[in-house]
Amino acid sequence: MKKIIIVFAFLLLQSIVSFSSYSAPAKIKVIVRGKALTMDVAPVVSSGRTLIPVRDIFESLDAYVEWNAKTKSITATRCGKVIKLKIGDNAGFINDAKVMLDASPRMINGKAMVPLRFVGEALGSKVEWDNSTSTITISTDSWVEKTYNTTGNIVNGGFVCSSGEYDYISFYNLGTYKIKHGTSEKIKINVNPVSFINVIGDWIYFVNSDKYPVKSERKTLYRMKTDGTSAEKLASDTTSCALIVDDWIYYINNTDSSRPYKIRLDGKGRQKISNYTASNLMVSNGWIYFINDGNICRMRTNGKDYSVLCEESTGYMSFNDDKDKIYFSMDSYSNSGIYVIKTDGTNKNKLISTEVNCINPSDGLLYYNDFEGNLYKTNEDGSGKKKIANQVKGGLNVSGHWIYYTNYILPKSSSDSNIFETPIESISDMDTDIRANLKTKEFRVMTDGSVRQNMDNEGPFLAIPIYMPGTTFTTPKPIAITSTLRPETTLSPKDIAKNTGAIFLIKTFDENGEPIGSGTGFNIESSGIIVTNYHVIKGAFTIKCSIDKTKTYDVDYVLNYNTLRDIAVLKVKNASNLPVLDLGDSDKLELGEEVVAIGNPLQLQNSVTTGIVSGELRTIFGVSYIQTDASISPGNSGGPLINSYGEVIGITTMSISDSQNINFAVPINSVKKLFPTASIIPLSAASSVDEAYEESEPNNTILKANDFFPNTNMIGTFKDAKDLDYFNFTLNTKTKVTIIGLNEISIYTTSTIAALDLSLIDKSGNDIAKSIIKDESEYTTQNITIELNPGDYKVLVKPSAQYKNNSFSDYQLIFVTD
Repeated sequence: MKKIIIVFAFLLLQSIVSFSSYSAPAKIKVIVRGKALTMDVAPVVSSGRTLIPVRDIFESLDAYVEWNAKTKSITATRCGKVIKLKIGDNAGFINDAKVMLDASPRMINGKAMVPLRFVGEALGSKVEWDNSTSTITISTDSWVEKTYNTTGNIVNGGFVCSSGEYDYISFYNLGTYKIKHGTSEKIKINVNPVSFINVIGDWIYFVNSDKYPVKSERKTLYRMKTDGTSAEKLASDTTSCALIVDDWIYYINNTDSSRPYKIRLDGKGRQKISNYTASNLMVSNGWIYFINDGNICRMRTNGKDYSVLCEESTGYMSFNDDKDKIYFSMDSYSNSGIYVIKTDGTNKNKLISTEVNCINPSDGLLYYNDFEGNLYKTNEDGSGKKKIANQVKGGLNVSGHWIYYTNYILPKSSSDSNIFETPIESISDMDTDIRANLKTKEFRVMTDGSVRQNMDNEGPFLAIPIYMPGTTFTTPKPIAITSTLRPETTLSPKDIAKNTGAIFLIKTFDENGEPIGSGTGFNIESSGIIVTNYHVIKGAFTIKCSIDKTKTYDVDYVLNYNTLRDIAVLKVKNASNLPVLDLGDSDKLELGEEVVAIGNPLQLQNSVTTGIVSGELRTIFGVSYIQTDASISPGNSGGPLINSYGEVIGITTMSISDSQNINFAVPINSVKKLFPTASIIPLSAASSVDEAYEESEPNNTILKANDFFPNTNMIGTFKDAKDLDYFNFTLNTKTKVTIIGLNEISIYTTSTIAALDLSLIDKSGNDIAKSIIKDESEYTTQNITIELNPGDYKVLVKPSAQYKNNSFSDYQLIFVTD
């Protein structure tokens, strides 16, 4: 009996000692990196020191933790620092240096608990105790986080990474290269394209592309030396958005329903972070930021403390340079644009009002492109918007003074032979086999918008100057065409068809010599002045013009063009004594007059069709057209419409596909108006001209007016019912001007156009003219038509008294001169 009492007393004493050694004061709060840390079990106090679960503290500070159950020892590694602890042992080790602990690690309720202050300070963080609130705060402000590509590049595909003296670049159809800064010499390091490039020292970490020849290896995580050798697989997961921060590769595992994972640089320690699905992934200061179901969310790098920062329909997102703000795009009917919030989800602010394709902040600037392919840059606050390029449809990667992008282009059918290849915005939802056969064009453009370089040719990069709107070409070359007497008798279609010697087959080519499209043109001067449609030459780097399949001429330069009226006048090289067509007077056309169209549909040269002028001159958005039933097919564009006297009275330009042979031609008198102002214009300047611009806020005063150029379109947006938008233009000669305004739904209703108000004012703000409502084809528009003297003018666009919020937000201005 005495023995039993002694044993009982011993057990009671042991429990008392245990209770006094591991006390659990009420509500000890642990703040790590700015927010309360969620733990598996509550902290306890031993020998005056707070113990918390080993994984909670180490993993919240991005350390890799290994537990040896046999020896009950813990090894944690972070950025070259190795910490070793053992349950019940007062001795710890930091990089093999012994350190005595005030409180030893313990097993409590099946959890390994470690001394918080020791761990935090051993990893280099600052640990503070607030006795009044029983709060321990661990901050890592002194840490210098190491990343190996920019977040903006990674969320845009990570196909460019700058490291040391090289840019490492993946070309979708050529493979992976490195290019020394300041040069255009490409050194191939991998025959296959890759994505999500991160470069650390002499290692490149990357994800295989969907073109990798072994299907099972596509989209898997690899690394190789910077010379392309020693390639090794790190993970078999189907991977996207892989980025490296310090010791970890964070990525989205598409094999596991797009959940976030992490793995060490050596391929060990692969872990699922969370069961939340993710698109876009960013990491900073121990937090993962990602898009889940359209919302911007964040959680710790160990998957805990999940929260929603912004409940919006979100596309791209990226950090600013300091990583204290998140830029993101929204794509919704009334709220499309670029926004910014702080990384805690506060201070949401709209910077840009437009539908955005991709964004990439870099060096205090924000680069983005819209779905029309226009590339812009602004300051971080959205001010100072400047357009720097067009036809930029792919993701944007930035390195130094260059913006890199890839345009993905679907193969064209033969029926599209005269249509400029239009890049597509995204390939993410496209079938893998289709993606593998896409045509691509790889470019980079200077951040100041001065030069574009084509990079996917085998030789040196091909530099293409970019000419900004308003560029003046100082070598005048006015066109003087000698008038001829009209024949006394009319000609038969057979006689008119004998003029095919003056009809050209026009073929356009890109920077690599690859064909873009084809169309028709006609000669009006014996030394080779060719008239065609503007859309025939759009995007061309070189143009070849052929006559009767026997003689081919290169285009030397452009003499003049008008994008709205779809006119281009070309000068060919080394031509003389060429047959010409006489020009008629399109103002004297009569309804029912017989006409002949000659062209090269589907490159079938000198095809002839006949018809009549089937309608009076049609005005569509301020531009006049001749209506004819003479058949016009793809490839006819730019060809002559000839009257029965053998005179050109129009340029065949388009047809209505679902109509009964309703076709249109540009009146020849519109072409003649370009002759006096002709000058020598480089082909690259004319063929890549912008046809549409976007309003740049703020432009709510005369002094902040946006520039508006004749014969272009302007897309604007009302922020609210009190918004004012000013646009400025200059005329050098007396000019008839038509300014047309329409909104996004005026095609469907005539009432909402009354909510749009246009005013033409002088430079001092005095009214010159107010818009009136007018029917334009199937649209109803606001219209100002007036003849103006040379000078500076403004257009004021504002909601009228009939405007109600959300009636519409976007509007379009069309500026036509005659």
